[in-house]
Amino acid sequence: MYYEWNNLDAAVYHFSAVVANQHQAHFWVVRDAMCGLALAYQAQGSGTQAQETARTLLELVQEQHNIRELLTAYAFCGRLALLQDEVEQAEQWLELAGEQAVLGPMMFLEDPPLTKAWLLLAKGDGVSVAHAQALLTHLLQHVEAMHNTRKTIKVLALQAWAYDLQDRETEAQAVLERALALARPGGFIRTFADLLPLVKVLQNLRKHRKAHQQVDRKFDTYLQDLQAAMSPVAATSMSREALLRQEGLEPLTDRELHILRLLDKDLTNKEIARELVVTTGTVKVHTSNVYRKLSVNNRRAAVSLARALGYMVANQA
Repeated sequence: MYYEWNNLDAAVYHFSAVVANQHQAHFWVVRDAMCGLALAYQAQGSGTQAQETARTLLELVQEQHNIRELLTAYAFCGRLALLQDEVEQAEQWLELAGEQAVLGPMMFLEDPPLTKAWLLLAKGDGVSVAHAQALLTHLLQHVEAMHNTRKTIKVLALQAWAYDLQDRETEAQAVLERALALARPGGFIRTFADLLPLVKVLQNLRKHRKAHQQVDRKFDTYLQDLQAAMSPVAATSMSREALLRQEGLEPLTDRELHILRLLDKDLTNKEIARELVVTTGTVKVHTSNVYRKLSVNNRRAAVSLARALGYMVANQA
């Protein structure tokens, strides 16, 4: 939910924690964490890191030898391409993913039929938009029957965009308002912020409410927050200290951070001890403290989480 709440630094940390400890988690959890991590990086403006994470996801899924999971991963890569405004590339990924039936509770981060509808709307021509509307109507019936509020909100948001593309402004505003009414109690932000074409519909809805003197302070404040999150300069970073406090983590000392950077260079404990002019026992104590503070049990996981917390840059030597 940190991602949905637009708390991107916390989202990166939590998704990274799952990925770093993937040997202790179910494959589906790890897959969703990688999807979430890529989305969080993209929302932060780190498109390259998002693409690298998606490539890592593909490698993980290919190891499973499960064609359905691979097709879902292809669809997610298409979704990431749509977020990067690469419609042609997204279409290529969705062609690889193929037509996928609307099945099950749709409880994961990536749902290929939703991404397919997104692609059709991004293409924008009349035939594609009509196809998207038909697909979204079917999807809405499915998610409502499953009582899946989160996906209902997403389908309605896409429907609002579809109506807007068809110049059906009244319907666009009505559907978006319905989605927002469902979304506000849970603080949903990214579902809408990831669909930038909704900015126009959101602005028109606010004008309509003001013109008709519809006053609901909580709802209006929520609309303002959404509009702010959809602005080009919306991504803000939480300080490392604030993130550590939020997650109940102890800060690393300068010596622990130094050792962590040496661990990242794949140095052995003996080599680290030689570098720092200390005993290997001292190195082990500091390393153990790093693992304890980051709640991990190996150096790879420690380095990954340290990066997520802003202690290290990805390309640091």
